[in-house]
Amino acid sequence: MTPVRLGPIGTFVPPTALTVAEATAAAGLPDAKARFYRDYLGFRDIPRSTGHSLADMLTAAGREALRGTDPRAVRHVLYAHTHEEADPAGPRLLDGVRAALGLDHAPAFSVGQMNCAAGLFALFLAGQVIEAAEGARPCRKGERAEALRNEGPRLRSICGYRRVVDRRQGLRRPGGESSSQEGADDESVLVLTGDRVARPEQATIPGVAVVADAAAACLVGPGVPGDLLLGSAFRTYGRFYRGFGGADPDREREYTRLYAPALAAVIGEALEEAGTGLDGIRWIVPHNVNRLSWKGVAKELGLPYSQVFLDNLPRLGHANCADPYLNLASLRAAGRLAPGHRYVLAAVGLGATFGAAVLERDGGRGGRDGGPADGPGGGPGSGRGSDGEL
Repeated sequence: MTPVRLGPIGTFVPPTALTVAEATAAAGLPDAKARFYRDYLGFRDIPRSTGHSLADMLTAAGREALRGTDPRAVRHVLYAHTHEEADPAGPRLLDGVRAALGLDHAPAFSVGQMNCAAGLFALFLAGQVIEAAEGARPCRKGERAEALRNEGPRLRSICGYRRVVDRRQGLRRPGGESSSQEGADDESVLVLTGDRVARPEQATIPGVAVVADAAAACLVGPGVPGDLLLGSAFRTYGRFYRGFGGADPDREREYTRLYAPALAAVIGEALEEAGTGLDGIRWIVPHNVNRLSWKGVAKELGLPYSQVFLDNLPRLGHANCADPYLNLASLRAAGRLAPGHRYVLAAVGLGATFGAAVLERDGGRGGRDGGPADGPGGGPGSGRGSDGEL
């Protein structure tokens, strides 16, 4: 198993924001709903982009995550999004982002079927891609046929495209270079996350959250400076595929009852894979769904609510699958994760997928994230900070 590290995180939060009342009014909701989202669920400011496209947002976050990294070391770009149509302006969103980041050589693919859990699943997929590429090491005589049977189809199915593998020369990289075991630690994947509210119905998750515009990016690989991935777990309950909105009220009530126990269970599965217990965890680093939901999860886990990092929820809203990375960047920047601290990234996507990943803070190799600033701000060319300090 190839060790995987979550390295530098870049973030983009638009410099403009709506109040909860403005955001809900724009979605056609009454004042009473605004008070509910603000007073009970904990939302206050909702960043919304007025002058930046989704491509601008992803590029800004990606550029910060890649600062000081040779782009040639990035072998894949993996984009996680929540909205089904990642960019209404055009289907070739990632072509422009890759070009702007100097990553034309890196094949790109996306994951979105898990909604707000897609960002965490992208971290797991990045590890799978890296492990598959690691399988392209030169083989001893007699191992080649077995390696091709075991690793070749897996590599092609994970990456979504075909590459020619010669086990005597390594994995053929773009430009004709060949990979060997000596260069395996240089392999990395750029994970991009982010969405932009394009229609009124995307502005809220009914009765659950107010949705913001934001993006985050992180570099993942065995040799990047960052935190070690110890374990992860995902569980999908397909009977809730209709989500919220009144299409199936009985299922919605069942989902509400299941939510806290199911998320606590998947966190427990990730901890078990990581070989650690909840008493060894410093933080739960969550998606910003709402404070009431997380109070229920903390109670289910038997964990103090204060160990769930929700500082960003009032000022950043729910930024879909980018939330855990935005929150982790803030914790890193504030120095609230010491070397050796273990933490859980957790998220839930409508549909319904529950996901968690357990990581251990690096002992000094991965701490240059700036994190989102206090309140909305920044943007391409803003000149405010580095590594997403907006």
